[in-house]
Amino acid sequence: MKNYIKHIFKKHLSAVLSIGFLIVFATTFHMLADAPVGGYDPGETLNPDCLPGADDCVVTTPYLTTDATTGAIALGYGAIAATNEFTLPVTITNWKFQGDSYALPTAFGAAGSVLTDAAGDGILSWAAAGGGTSVVQEIEVDLTAAQIKTAFTVPINTGISVGAGEVIEVISASMKYTFNTTPFDNALSFSLIIDGMINAQTVCTDVGLGGAVADYFLKCIDVAYDTSSSQLVDGADLSVQGSADSAAGDGTAEIYIAYRIITL
Repeated sequence: MKNYIKHIFKKHLSAVLSIGFLIVFATTFHMLADAPVGGYDPGETLNPDCLPGADDCVVTTPYLTTDATTGAIALGYGAIAATNEFTLPVTITNWKFQGDSYALPTAFGAAGSVLTDAAGDGILSWAAAGGGTSVVQEIEVDLTAAQIKTAFTVPINTGISVGAGEVIEVISASMKYTFNTTPFDNALSFSLIIDGMINAQTVCTDVGLGGAVADYFLKCIDVAYDTSSSQLVDGADLSVQGSADSAAGDGTAEIYIAYRIITL
Protein backbone atom coordinates (compact mmCIF):
# COMPACT_ATOMS: atom_id res chain seq x y z
CA MET A 1 0.00 0.00 0.00
CA LYS A 2 2.81 2.35 0.92
CA ASN A 3 4.57 1.58 -2.34
CA TYR A 4 1.37 2.26 -4.23
CA ILE A 5 0.99 5.69 -2.56
CA LYS A 6 4.61 6.49 -3.34
CA HIS A 7 4.06 5.44 -6.92
CA ILE A 8 1.07 7.82 -7.21
CA PHE A 9 3.01 10.75 -5.72
CA LYS A 10 5.97 10.15 -8.03
CA LYS A 11 3.90 9.64 -11.16
CA HIS A 12 1.28 12.32 -10.47
CA LEU A 13 3.25 14.82 -8.34
CA SER A 14 2.13 17.85 -10.31
CA ALA A 15 -1.52 16.85 -10.02
CA VAL A 16 -1.23 16.27 -6.27
CA LEU A 17 0.44 19.63 -5.77
CA SER A 18 -2.24 21.35 -7.84
CA ILE A 19 -5.02 19.80 -5.77
CA GLY A 20 -3.28 20.81 -2.54
CA PHE A 21 -2.83 24.35 -3.81
CA LEU A 22 -6.49 24.60 -4.69
CA ILE A 23 -7.49 23.40 -1.21
CA VAL A 24 -5.23 25.97 0.48
CA PHE A 25 -6.38 28.74 -1.87
CA ALA A 26 -10.07 28.00 -1.31
CA THR A 27 -9.61 27.94 2.48
CA THR A 28 -7.66 31.20 2.48
CA PHE A 29 -10.22 32.89 0.22
CA HIS A 30 -12.97 31.90 2.63
CA MET A 31 -11.04 33.31 5.60
CA LEU A 32 -10.49 36.63 3.85
CA ALA A 33 -14.05 37.05 2.55
CA ASP A 34 -15.71 40.49 2.94
CA ALA A 35 -18.10 41.08 5.80
CA PRO A 36 -21.73 42.00 5.05
CA VAL A 37 -22.23 45.64 4.14
CA GLY A 38 -22.78 47.56 7.38
CA GLY A 39 -21.43 44.72 9.54
CA TYR A 40 -22.91 41.68 11.27
CA ASP A 41 -26.16 41.76 13.22
CA PRO A 42 -25.79 40.88 16.92
CA GLY A 43 -25.74 37.07 17.29
CA GLU A 44 -25.49 36.48 13.53
CA THR A 45 -22.21 34.57 13.72
CA LEU A 46 -19.53 33.44 16.15
CA ASN A 47 -17.02 32.93 13.34
CA PRO A 48 -16.85 36.05 11.13
CA ASP A 49 -15.25 35.67 7.70
CA CYS A 50 -13.38 38.98 7.78
CA LEU A 51 -10.13 40.09 9.38
CA PRO A 52 -10.21 42.49 12.36
CA GLY A 53 -10.06 46.09 11.16
CA ALA A 54 -11.40 45.30 7.69
CA ASP A 55 -14.27 47.34 6.27
CA ASP A 56 -17.64 46.42 7.85
CA CYS A 57 -15.91 43.85 10.09
CA VAL A 58 -17.98 45.03 13.07
CA VAL A 59 -21.13 44.10 14.96
CA THR A 60 -23.91 46.63 14.39
CA THR A 61 -25.60 48.45 17.26
CA PRO A 62 -29.33 47.79 17.63
CA TYR A 63 -31.73 50.74 17.71
CA LEU A 64 -35.46 51.33 18.03
CA THR A 65 -37.44 52.13 14.94
CA THR A 66 -41.11 52.76 14.26
CA ASP A 67 -43.40 51.94 11.38
CA ALA A 68 -44.44 55.21 9.72
CA THR A 69 -47.99 53.92 9.17
CA THR A 70 -48.83 51.83 12.23
CA GLY A 71 -46.41 53.37 14.73
CA ALA A 72 -45.31 49.86 15.80
CA ILE A 73 -41.95 49.80 17.58
CA ALA A 74 -39.34 47.34 16.29
CA LEU A 75 -35.64 46.59 16.85
CA GLY A 76 -33.43 47.54 13.91
CA TYR A 77 -29.76 47.12 13.08
CA GLY A 78 -27.19 48.84 10.93
CA ALA A 79 -26.83 52.47 9.95
CA ILE A 80 -29.73 54.68 11.08
CA ALA A 81 -31.20 56.42 8.04
CA ALA A 82 -33.82 59.15 7.93
CA THR A 83 -36.40 56.53 7.01
CA ASN A 84 -35.94 54.45 10.16
CA GLU A 85 -35.22 56.96 12.91
CA PHE A 86 -37.11 56.32 16.12
CA THR A 87 -40.14 58.53 16.70
CA LEU A 88 -43.02 58.22 19.09
CA PRO A 89 -45.95 56.33 17.54
CA VAL A 90 -48.91 58.51 16.66
CA THR A 91 -51.16 55.98 18.39
CA ILE A 92 -49.91 56.70 21.93
CA THR A 93 -52.90 57.80 23.99
CA ASN A 94 -51.59 57.41 27.55
CA TRP A 95 -48.61 58.77 29.42
CA LYS A 96 -47.38 57.06 32.58
CA PHE A 97 -45.49 59.14 35.11
CA GLN A 98 -44.33 57.92 38.52
CA GLY A 99 -46.99 55.23 38.64
CA ASP A 100 -49.88 57.41 37.46
CA SER A 101 -51.36 57.07 33.99
CA TYR A 102 -52.69 60.08 32.09
CA ALA A 103 -54.87 60.07 28.97
CA LEU A 104 -53.52 62.48 26.35
CA PRO A 105 -55.53 64.67 23.97
CA THR A 106 -55.72 63.41 20.38
CA ALA A 107 -54.95 66.82 18.80
CA PHE A 108 -52.76 69.84 19.39
CA GLY A 109 -54.07 72.70 21.50
CA ALA A 110 -54.24 76.36 20.55
CA ALA A 111 -51.10 78.50 20.73
CA GLY A 112 -50.14 79.25 24.33
CA SER A 113 -52.51 76.68 25.82
CA VAL A 114 -51.47 74.26 28.56
CA LEU A 115 -52.35 70.68 29.50
CA THR A 116 -54.53 70.37 32.57
CA ASP A 117 -56.27 67.64 34.54
CA ALA A 118 -59.44 69.62 35.14
CA ALA A 119 -61.41 66.86 36.91
CA GLY A 120 -58.49 65.18 38.65
CA ASP A 121 -59.29 61.90 36.89
CA GLY A 122 -56.12 61.57 34.80
CA ILE A 123 -57.77 62.77 31.59
CA LEU A 124 -55.72 65.67 30.24
CA SER A 125 -57.18 68.41 28.09
CA TRP A 126 -55.99 71.71 26.64
CA ALA A 127 -56.87 74.95 28.43
CA ALA A 128 -55.95 78.58 27.95
CA ALA A 129 -53.13 79.79 30.18
CA GLY A 130 -54.67 82.04 32.78
CA GLY A 131 -54.26 83.39 36.25
CA GLY A 132 -52.70 81.37 39.00
CA THR A 133 -49.25 80.84 40.40
CA SER A 134 -46.67 83.06 38.66
CA VAL A 135 -42.93 82.51 38.59
CA VAL A 136 -40.47 85.01 40.07
CA GLN A 137 -37.93 86.02 37.43
CA GLU A 138 -34.75 88.09 37.54
CA ILE A 139 -33.13 90.59 35.20
CA GLU A 140 -30.09 92.86 35.30
CA VAL A 141 -30.38 96.33 33.79
CA ASP A 142 -27.03 97.96 32.99
CA LEU A 143 -26.96 101.77 32.86
CA THR A 144 -24.22 103.60 30.97
CA ALA A 145 -23.02 107.07 31.98
CA ALA A 146 -24.85 108.56 29.00
CA GLN A 147 -28.11 106.90 30.07
CA ILE A 148 -27.72 108.07 33.68
CA LYS A 149 -27.21 111.67 32.51
CA THR A 150 -30.59 111.69 30.71
CA ALA A 151 -32.47 109.13 32.81
CA PHE A 152 -35.13 111.66 33.85
CA THR A 153 -36.14 112.87 30.39
CA VAL A 154 -35.35 109.55 28.66
CA PRO A 155 -36.31 106.59 30.91
CA ILE A 156 -34.54 103.29 30.18
CA ASN A 157 -36.71 100.31 29.30
CA THR A 158 -35.84 97.34 31.51
CA GLY A 159 -36.49 94.81 28.75
CA ILE A 160 -39.43 93.36 30.69
CA SER A 161 -42.32 93.52 28.24
CA VAL A 162 -45.90 92.31 28.54
CA GLY A 163 -49.01 92.23 26.41
CA ALA A 164 -52.67 92.75 27.08
CA GLY A 165 -53.92 90.86 30.13
CA GLU A 166 -50.50 90.90 31.83
CA VAL A 167 -49.09 93.08 34.61
CA ILE A 168 -45.50 93.49 35.84
CA GLU A 169 -45.00 93.50 39.60
CA VAL A 170 -41.56 94.27 41.07
CA ILE A 171 -40.78 91.97 44.01
CA SER A 172 -37.44 93.50 45.01
CA ALA A 173 -34.49 95.38 43.53
CA SER A 174 -30.89 96.30 44.31
CA MET A 175 -28.47 98.71 42.70
CA LYS A 176 -24.68 98.73 42.31
CA TYR A 177 -22.93 101.98 41.40
CA THR A 178 -19.40 102.02 39.98
CA PHE A 179 -17.48 105.32 40.17
CA ASN A 180 -15.14 106.12 37.29
CA THR A 181 -13.36 109.52 37.24
CA THR A 182 -16.03 112.24 37.25
CA PRO A 183 -18.98 112.43 39.68
CA PHE A 184 -22.48 113.29 38.50
CA ASP A 185 -23.47 116.85 39.29
CA ASN A 186 -27.00 116.06 40.53
CA ALA A 187 -28.10 113.90 43.44
CA LEU A 188 -30.08 111.12 41.83
CA SER A 189 -32.54 108.39 42.66
CA PHE A 190 -33.83 105.78 40.24
CA SER A 191 -37.46 104.66 40.06
CA LEU A 192 -38.75 101.37 38.68
CA ILE A 193 -41.95 102.64 37.16
CA ILE A 194 -44.61 101.43 34.76
CA ASP A 195 -44.51 103.41 31.50
CA GLY A 196 -46.76 106.46 31.60
CA MET A 197 -47.34 106.36 35.37
CA ILE A 198 -46.38 108.89 38.06
CA ASN A 199 -45.87 106.61 41.06
CA ALA A 200 -43.01 104.11 41.01
CA GLN A 201 -43.22 100.58 42.42
CA THR A 202 -39.66 100.67 43.78
CA VAL A 203 -37.06 103.43 44.23
CA CYS A 204 -33.29 103.26 44.60
CA THR A 205 -33.02 106.46 46.62
CA ASP A 206 -30.32 108.49 48.39
CA VAL A 207 -27.73 106.86 46.22
CA GLY A 208 -25.63 109.98 46.43
CA LEU A 209 -24.68 109.94 42.78
CA GLY A 210 -24.28 113.70 42.91
CA GLY A 211 -20.64 114.09 43.97
CA ALA A 212 -20.16 110.41 44.81
CA VAL A 213 -16.53 109.35 44.35
CA ALA A 214 -16.78 105.71 45.50
CA ASP A 215 -18.47 102.48 44.56
CA TYR A 216 -21.43 101.21 46.56
CA PHE A 217 -24.22 98.62 46.57
CA LEU A 218 -27.67 99.27 48.06
CA LYS A 219 -31.12 97.73 48.33
CA CYS A 220 -33.96 99.64 46.71
CA ILE A 221 -37.18 100.27 48.67
CA ASP A 222 -40.85 99.78 47.84
CA VAL A 223 -43.03 102.83 47.37
CA ALA A 224 -46.35 103.18 49.25
CA TYR A 225 -49.44 103.25 47.06
CA ASP A 226 -50.80 106.63 46.06
CA THR A 227 -54.39 106.79 44.83
CA SER A 228 -53.47 109.54 42.37
CA SER A 229 -51.79 107.09 39.99
CA SER A 230 -51.75 103.34 39.50
CA GLN A 231 -48.55 101.39 40.09
CA LEU A 232 -49.72 98.28 38.22
CA VAL A 233 -51.08 98.70 34.71
CA ASP A 234 -52.43 96.10 32.29
CA GLY A 235 -50.17 95.61 29.27
CA ALA A 236 -47.60 98.33 30.17
CA ASP A 237 -43.81 97.83 30.30
CA LEU A 238 -41.42 98.65 33.15
CA SER A 239 -38.71 101.32 32.90
CA VAL A 240 -35.96 102.92 34.99
CA GLN A 241 -36.38 106.69 35.45
CA GLY A 242 -33.96 109.08 37.15
CA SER A 243 -35.06 111.87 39.41
CA ALA A 244 -33.02 114.44 37.43
CA ASP A 245 -30.65 114.79 34.51
CA SER A 246 -26.94 115.57 34.93
CA ALA A 247 -24.56 117.51 32.72
CA ALA A 248 -21.45 115.67 33.95
CA GLY A 249 -20.52 112.25 35.30
CA ASP A 250 -19.06 109.05 33.88
CA GLY A 251 -19.94 106.30 36.38
CA THR A 252 -22.11 103.30 35.59
CA ALA A 253 -24.81 101.37 37.43
CA GLU A 254 -26.41 97.94 37.45
CA ILE A 255 -29.93 97.40 38.78
CA TYR A 256 -30.90 93.84 39.73
CA ILE A 257 -34.67 93.28 39.59
CA ALA A 258 -36.73 90.36 40.84
CA TYR A 259 -40.23 90.46 39.38
CA ARG A 260 -43.24 88.43 38.36
CA ILE A 261 -45.75 88.76 35.54
CA ILE A 262 -49.34 88.45 36.66
CA THR A 263 -51.75 87.06 34.07
CA LEU A 264 -55.16 88.63 34.58
